[in-house]
Amino acid sequence: MTLENTILQEYSAYLDATDPNFTYFGETKNLVNLACSLNQYRNNSVLLTGPAGIGRRSLIAGLVKNKGADGMPLETINTDFYRLNVEDLFDTNTVSKIEEKFSAVLDQLKTIKQRSGKKPVLVIDDGTNFVREVTTKKASSLLNQLIDADQTSDDFDLIFSADNDALHLLKTNYPNFVSKLSTQEVKQAETPVVLEMLAHEAQRYAPKGLTVSDKALEMVVKLAKRYPALGAHAMPKRASLFLDEVATAFRLEKHSKPEQVHEDESLRSAKQKELKKAQDAGESTADLEADIAALDASIATAMADWNMKKKVLLDQQAKISEYRGQIQIYKDKIESLIAKDQEAEQSTDDSQQNDSRLKRNPEISKLRTDIENIEASIEECNEKSAKLIGQMTYPVTLDAEYVDAYAKNKLGMNDVPDLRKSIRTADQHINGIVMGQEQMINPMISAIKQRLGNKKEAKKPKGVFLILGPSGVGKTFIAEVLAEELCGGKLNVINMEGFKEKHTVSRMIGAPPGYAGYDQKAELVKISEENPSGVILLDEIEKAHLDVKQALLTPLDKGSFTSANGRDTADFRDNIIIMTSNFGQQSIILPNAEESFEVWETKLKEEIFKAADHFSPEFLNRCTIVCADFLSDEVIEKVVTRRVNAFASEFVEDASTFKVEIDEESVKRFVADHYKKKNGARVVQDILQQQVGDHICNLVLDNDADDKNTCGVLKVCYNDGKFTYDLDENALTLKAGNENQPNAKSAFQPSAAAIA
Repeated sequence: MTLENTILQEYSAYLDATDPNFTYFGETKNLVNLACSLNQYRNNSVLLTGPAGIGRRSLIAGLVKNKGADGMPLETINTDFYRLNVEDLFDTNTVSKIEEKFSAVLDQLKTIKQRSGKKPVLVIDDGTNFVREVTTKKASSLLNQLIDADQTSDDFDLIFSADNDALHLLKTNYPNFVSKLSTQEVKQAETPVVLEMLAHEAQRYAPKGLTVSDKALEMVVKLAKRYPALGAHAMPKRASLFLDEVATAFRLEKHSKPEQVHEDESLRSAKQKELKKAQDAGESTADLEADIAALDASIATAMADWNMKKKVLLDQQAKISEYRGQIQIYKDKIESLIAKDQEAEQSTDDSQQNDSRLKRNPEISKLRTDIENIEASIEECNEKSAKLIGQMTYPVTLDAEYVDAYAKNKLGMNDVPDLRKSIRTADQHINGIVMGQEQMINPMISAIKQRLGNKKEAKKPKGVFLILGPSGVGKTFIAEVLAEELCGGKLNVINMEGFKEKHTVSRMIGAPPGYAGYDQKAELVKISEENPSGVILLDEIEKAHLDVKQALLTPLDKGSFTSANGRDTADFRDNIIIMTSNFGQQSIILPNAEESFEVWETKLKEEIFKAADHFSPEFLNRCTIVCADFLSDEVIEKVVTRRVNAFASEFVEDASTFKVEIDEESVKRFVADHYKKKNGARVVQDILQQQVGDHICNLVLDNDADDKNTCGVLKVCYNDGKFTYDLDENALTLKAGNENQPNAKSAFQPSAAAIA
């Protein structure tokens, strides 16, 4: 084959060699549109664009394979398509050699036109790599040659396929090239088309004993569309690769043990649950224990037989490895003998010399015969192994449940509780954690319940909340609590102060082609990939530029989002989005601190809809607006008590042996001295941390230094503006292993000095 034929390939022959079973899945109108573009009088060369994995190559291959389909232009039937092998073209770093090879390709296309009397179509289906190579190796002359041969000389028509990244490079560095082509964007295939494609691909697993159920295929498509983090490509390739990944994992997992063992293990697990239930109820367990013992014996017997067969396979592989080593030894001997003959004969005709050597040198002939015999032995071993593997494998069916579980594990969603179950009594539970904010929490829980129950809003986030109110009363804390109680602790926080400039819009939603930051993932995309099912907190949203808030309208309302670069996508349907704001703090909230909650809440909500420079009406209408209230003295007293009690578990590993307590009167005195409604709970908690926390920290560190446990009850009192501490006499013992265990007073005498 000549150099040109290596680089320039008939597209149909290329498909037959690389994908003989190729089938086009998609609407015929897409093929017709591409064919019509090629047959236009002007601008009849096409630039196919779209994200990686969208199906650009499939569209081209479909056109080549279906030239005679209904609705196709007659001229297309008589058109020959040729593919440029980009990899072979750029297999050297010397630009002059690349240009020489490319010129030869263009000359051959010209010859094809002259010989056949019709223009061929040059397909550069790896345009993405072509653009990168041209840019990296500074070979822009290739693009000029391409356009000149296509448009000036009219030697051929062109289909140039490039993903969005390559398109960005072209527009930035070679805008003239883009302007000469008719741009056609490939759209994402509809779900039925993707399902049909995956069903076709699933047939390749049949020889391995794997069947993929229709429900499993539907689950693959559903998850791949919903979670971009399942793959780096766009749909439908993301679904195709994910199917291959999960199908392979399922098959390998199932075929790692005999079928009977899987069944016995499942039955044993059920029996063990029954046994535990019977033990808890004090019922007889003899029959269940006997059943479990019988299952264990059955599993052991089956696994012993399985492992024996595996050993046979391993032995066969060891033989093959030994055989291959022997072949290499014989080949080395042959090369050595040939080298000796070359030194003796000094022939210039290598091919004839090698043939004559084989005939004259019987040792070489014998070695080659030995190699053939060993290769036959290897083939025999492989046949035995294949036969044994066939006996050990058995038919399995991939179901939707496994696909769902596999995706959750990959996305890190295994520990996320079922929101529909956890939300039932969430208001009571969360009100016990975030105290004194029922008027904020209850509407939030109610909104989440309504979103879960309303099928028409299934594609929207599970909740979108704007929390207003005084500082230091739990606006941020509620996001942390909801994440912990409803979403398995998954929380992402964005400080919106970093988005107060207009240009930061591109950082939030991505930059379009041609702009700085195009190659970087948008903040929303990164968060969606990191936290597909948790709480997203946009803290101090009022500080963000108005344009940034406007850019959030689509994800807040639709639940899905495509970055401005047209490549990355995000899905927020499983997220709870919370935004906090100190809007109206100085003008409304603090001046009305002594008024009832209803009074300043009404004023605040009225005022925020008038503040067009901060929030647009369409932004506010996408949110459930709730307000946090000032904390009463009674609530702060509960906060103080809980905070003091919590120090025990923060500083001592085994909190059951150490407790910190504060009496009710001390709490009241402390709150009276230090709590001011306008300051919120934060000041009070800081004082507790600095004084009580500091004392306990020193106590624990001193004991650790003396190899002593910190245990017992530490009583904290507050009087006359000072804290005092008293530890009971049995508070401390030496760690296990020490012979002497002094009492508390001899081990450590706690200081009674008051800390102001």
